[in-house]
Amino acid sequence: MPIEVTPLTEEDIPGAIDTIQLAFADDPYNRWIFNDRSKYNLTRNRASLGIRCRWGIRNALFYVAKDPASSTPSKVLGTAMWMPPRRLDAPVSWDEWMQGWWLWARQVGMNAWYGRGGLNVKRYYLWKSSQATLQSAIWTNPSGYYFCNIVTVLPSAQGRGIGKRLFQKVTEKADAEGLPCYLESSRDVPNVAIYERLGFRLVREMVLEEGGEACKLFCMIRDPQPASKKEAKAPAAATTAVAAVADLDSVSLEAADTSTSTSTSTSISAPKTEMKTKTKDWLEEEREDGMKGDGTGEADVKDSKTPASTTTTTTATISAAPARRTAPSTVSAPAPAPYRLPSTQDASY
Repeated sequence: MPIEVTPLTEEDIPGAIDTIQLAFADDPYNRWIFNDRSKYNLTRNRASLGIRCRWGIRNALFYVAKDPASSTPSKVLGTAMWMPPRRLDAPVSWDEWMQGWWLWARQVGMNAWYGRGGLNVKRYYLWKSSQATLQSAIWTNPSGYYFCNIVTVLPSAQGRGIGKRLFQKVTEKADAEGLPCYLESSRDVPNVAIYERLGFRLVREMVLEEGGEACKLFCMIRDPQPASKKEAKAPAAATTAVAAVADLDSVSLEAADTSTSTSTSTSISAPKTEMKTKTKDWLEEEREDGMKGDGTGEADVKDSKTPASTTTTTTATISAAPARRTAPSTVSAPAPAPYRLPSTQDASY
């Protein structure tokens, strides 16, 4: 019997959290936004993920993969969460507004009980602001996008095409509806090439820098594909599609450390002239779920040192994808689309 992909249920939540925590343990974005590892609290993280999963059952496309023919048919082997599309000009409905407050209130209670767990609030809001700016620039389809927040597979279950199945659950739906998909990955190699084989294309590179440490996110879009143009067989997807693994904290910027002076800037750079060379060897090694996705390897950031000065420079640079898209050298950050609530447009854990 093949792997089954079904909607997340309350009983699936503990297993889904296991797949997420294992996949993102060493993710570059996770280590950048939770930069004080001495305060990182897995118990708090688990509580936050549980809140998000319960919210996602009602508000997102949340799936789990299981093997009903195995000795543990109820064990969650992989997890995927997608935000459904909505028109770019659609106002926030009362239900969405109430659901956002539901999530916010539970996160407040969790923070009061567990604390921040090492979350760098300044970095979180830098990412959220940059993400809103970028999406306002590249989300041009008036009917919206399927937003892939997370796709993970247990290390012990990799190599069975589970990641690919979790992707196809939504990409096939998107193709049938004629709608594009979107994701953010915190790893270039090997993830970007794998996602390209699944129909995604790299459109922007978002570089977030704060306190002398940087994190790069690779932003990709998948256009709807007619059945006649689909590849007969594509390699399995990387098991983690996005970099968004911070805690969704109901905090304000005023809650951040105000003892330092912060300067923030966002720019969109001209396209690079060269593309990185990707060899067949590493792609073959990582295909068929042979990786934890964005949750593997070393964090690609600078040495974590406290600047001698009391002034902290915070920047977010958004570059056009190499040889893929033309962008002006510098543009003003457009206003975020009005419907994008932080509680519903990111996979913040």
